[in-house]
Amino acid sequence: MKNHALRLAMALVPTLALAFVSCGGGTDTMGVTISPSNVPDLVVGGTTILTATVQPDTAPDKTVRWSSSRPEVAGVEATDAAHATVTAVLPGTADITVTTVVGNKTATRAVTVKPPPAPTSLAIQTGLYPFVGIVSGETVTLTATVTPPDADQAMTWTSSDSTIATVEGNGATAILRGIGPGDCWITVTSQANPSVTASCQVYVPIVCTF
Repeated sequence: MKNHALRLAMALVPTLALAFVSCGGGTDTMGVTISPSNVPDLVVGGTTILTATVQPDTAPDKTVRWSSSRPEVAGVEATDAAHATVTAVLPGTADITVTTVVGNKTATRAVTVKPPPAPTSLAIQTGLYPFVGIVSGETVTLTATVTPPDADQAMTWTSSDSTIATVEGNGATAILRGIGPGDCWITVTSQANPSVTASCQVYVPIVCTF
């Protein structure tokens, strides 16, 4: 009888051990959530922070991976173990997903990216004088002040006479080059709101050589 009881106890050891391991003390990864629950709309160039929370708190490994369904619209990059920065790239909608390394549990938040507002006014900075003086063959940088500051920065720059001065740029700054003596006008126009423009006069002096 004693030997039979001993054999029965030894037979139950693997089963009991498996049951103990399966229970795992309740530390298996059960899920993951993203906060905030509602991500505010972003303007192109804007950023926001998302936080991943792995359940339960006793999960031994809370490592997560972040991804974007459309990185060309909104990119995402982990900043630490629980947080990620979302950067708005182009107008549209993208899904940001966080996935746990253990258990492959996922959570997703939709992010909407809107275009920046159109400028309401432009002004070309000319320094102390209401015009720009430049010597033939030299270059200077022109800068347009955009209102509001977060408005669309896409601009078109033109010269009224390219034999006197040329200008190259498609943003709020442009390169002005002196070509030949005379004066002309440089104009910057908002691509988002073509009715918004600004101009400045450019003088290229005659250079005398002796």
